[in-house]
Order: sequence, then structure tokens, then C-alpha cells
Amino acid sequence: MKKKIVTIFGGSSTEREISLITGIAVAKGIYEAGFLSYLIDTNSPTGAIEINQNNLSTIKPKDFTNNIVSHSIKDMSVLVNSIKWINPYKVFIGLHGSEGEDGTIQAILDLNKIQYCGSGTKASAIGMDKNLSKIFAQELNIPVAGWVMLSDLIIAKYQNIAKLSKEQLLSILKSEITKNYTYPVVIKANSQGSSVGVKILQSENDLEEVFKMIDEIEGEFLVEKYIKGREFSVPIIKNEVFPIIEIKPKNGFYDYEHKYRKGLTEHICPAVLTNEQEEKIEKMALKIFHHIGCDEYGRVDFILNERDGKFYFLELNTLPGFTELSLVPESALVKGYKFSELLKYLLE
Repeated sequence: MKKKIVTIFGGSSTEREISLITGIAVAKGIYEAGFLSYLIDTNSPTGAIEINQNNLSTIKPKDFTNNIVSHSIKDMSVLVNSIKWINPYKVFIGLHGSEGEDGTIQAILDLNKIQYCGSGTKASAIGMDKNLSKIFAQELNIPVAGWVMLSDLIIAKYQNIAKLSKEQLLSILKSEITKNYTYPVVIKANSQGSSVGVKILQSENDLEEVFKMIDEIEGEFLVEKYIKGREFSVPIIKNEVFPIIEIKPKNGFYDYEHKYRKGLTEHICPAVLTNEQEEKIEKMALKIFHHIGCDEYGRVDFILNERDGKFYFLELNTLPGFTELSLVPESALVKGYKFSELLKYLLE
């Protein structure tokens, strides 16, 4: 008898668009791997769709763009009931962004004794929090770029931040960043994925961009020392490091657009590294993956500093993308796993 797998996707985070692509690709791949495959958009959890030969080639992300947010992630009884009605062997979490990667959905599934693929609640929460994950890396003596939380930079001297005007905040930021860093500096949203809310500021004239991001994205931001070098992504599947990928944007840096638009970024897989470099980055990736408590699969990103020749930890992704341009499926293909074969390997 075929096992049932439910892919939950969509949601209402800033990464919904990518989650729609991931979820559909995964659900189709699961069907092709020989499972009974179901799709549930958490924005419309009453409408489970079974993937079959009739809709395999016709179902598209645009079919879900009009789904209305009818249930908050904090009250997901409808979603839970829909999953339990199907009674799957496992759930594949195809959500991206805060509601899928911060441990919330994992906690809901755990409380309802629903099995799922991937890291648990605690590891997901740590991995999604860039500040926390950098602290965990430091505990292992893994190099990280120097950083400070944006709010700490201001509140350290100015307690009544709410009373400050935008002009006053801008003046304070200019002063404090110049005092602690040299340009360029990196501003990052602390709990976003897919490089949402990331800007490289070349000079204090770019600080206006920070306020635009704060207006558009909820949550904390951090200020990080800029490191120039080669960027690498280390996929880990079932406690094994898969072929490492070097990421080479054709211009700018590896932002949201470069991740999801064809032709903007070159991926070199397997990456060209010395044996010593490969052994070092693999060991660091596995160490932090296990230290944070990750499980089954994930991706750890590093940058090789061109000045000192050291690898610096950037971030850990507990729910890496599964689109046709995504790094983990690309690495798995080099290893010999087709997309559907990779999903079968993960789920069984």
C-alpha cells in the first residue's frame, strides 16, 4: 500500500511566492517517487489537493495566488484537522520564511503527534535567528563576521528610541556605525530567509535603505561587518555532506532576485577547493548542524575571506528551497539523485 505524504506550503510570510513554487515542485516529485501526494496551502487549509496524473502537468503557483488568509498560524486547528483526515505517513514542510522556519509549525505538528521531515522546533527556531545561530557558531570556535543588533546599537545610548524622529535616528545610526565599522557594512533582517531584508551599504548615504526595510519587514535587524570573498553552500542530507556549491552572482550579491531568477548566478558544483579546504568546511558545517540540533537535511553557508583565507559562517537553513534553481536538489543531482529520488531518500 502506498504511503501518504502531505506537503504544506504557501503561508503568509514574505516568502510565500517561493513557497508556492517549492510546494508544487515537491508534491509532484513525491508523486513521481511513488507516494500518494497531497498539497495543502496553510492560507486555505480546508482545500487539500491530491496530485494525480490529470493535474500533474497543469497545477501552477498562480492557481493559489488568490487564496485568502483565513486562519492565523497561531490557530491552525483547521490545518491540523485537514492533515489528520488524510492521515499521512509524514508531512513535508514546503513553507519558507518565519512561519515555516522559526519552529512554529514544527511545534504545532509535534503537539499533534504528526510526523514530518526535517529539523524540530528548537533547531528551526535557532537556525532562523541569525543572531542566535552566530552565537552557537562562536561556541564551536567557528569564525563569524563581527555583528551587533541594530536596536542594541541605538538603545545602548538612547533609551527612549520611540520618541526619536527619523532624522534623529538617521543621525545616530551614521554616528554609531562609523564608530564601530568601516563601509561597506551589511544590514540583515534577523529572522528572514531567501536574502529578504539584506542590504550592503556602501556609504552612509545608503542608510535611508535601512528605514525602507524596517517599514517593509517586521522584526529585528543586525549590522554585520562586510567580508569580501567566495561564497559556499554546504548541503547536509541524512548526516552526510553532499557536493559543496560555490555561488557566483554575475553582479551584485546573492540576494532574493539572484536566488530565484535564471541566469543571474553561476553555481559551481562540486566547488573547486583544495582537499584541506574541503575537509575544513565540511567539518564546520557538520559541527554546527549537530550543535544546533538539526535533523535529516539542511544547508550551511560560508564565505571564504580573501584576506585571511578563513571560512566564516554566514547562516544555517533548516528548510532550504526545493525549486528547480535551488541548491540542495542541484547538489543531490551531482551526487546521483534525481529530484524524485532525493525526496524518496528523505522521506523513507
